Amino acid sequence: MTAVPLQSIDRTTPVLEAVDLYRFYHVGDEETLALRGVSFKLYRGEIVAVTGPSGSGKSTLLACLAGLDDPDGGSVRIVGQTMSRQSEAERAALRARSVGMLFQSGNLIEHLTVRQNIVLAQRLVGDVDRIRVDGLLDEVGLSDRADSTAATLSGGEVARAGLAVALANEPELILADEPTGELDDITSHRIIALLRARAEAGASVLIVTHNPHVAAEADREIMLEHGCIV
Repeated sequence: MTAVPLQSIDRTTPVLEAVDLYRFYHVGDEETLALRGVSFKLYRGEIVAVTGPSGSGKSTLLACLAGLDDPDGGSVRIVGQTMSRQSEAERAALRARSVGMLFQSGNLIEHLTVRQNIVLAQRLVGDVDRIRVDGLLDEVGLSDRADSTAATLSGGEVARAGLAVALANEPELILADEPTGELDDITSHRIIALLRARAEAGASVLIVTHNPHVAAEADREIMLEHGCIV
């Protein structure tokens, strides 16, 4: 993503809109409300941290935003397009075009090299941009590990390679789940700096985290408790 002047970023049209999200689960005769009317918007150029205790609904919220799960009520829109209650093919296509997803694990296919993982992400959308692949490898500091398989990477290298995959298609929205979990301070700072650079280039970044230091780096914080924003 090419950097643009911050003053030229459109901060009036939301990249992400979550409207009155409800999600409940049944276990036997008991019903658990994981989300209870969650609403917020995310704009270009900003980083938002979603925090809260375990069981507050953070993971459920992230799954609904990414279209990996459907809310029982409410809707999610990304860059003006509805994600909720679409076919899996439509949701997958919207994710591939507009959403970069960064997880603690699961971003990489272990038997593929770092380069091959980035290329695969690009192929889900269309043509492969080799120059961009090389640029991403350099940006995350993995040019010298480009042809190493994911299974041979250290924890910090896995995090950086996963971020490169998440950024492969220049997403307008980046969803990150505990992106600094289990990482040393130096790697954590590097990951946050790379996410900040994306926000400054016009993307929107949402980070789910338990880490107060990571939350402090965000522009604003959304705290969940018992499935509600508090």
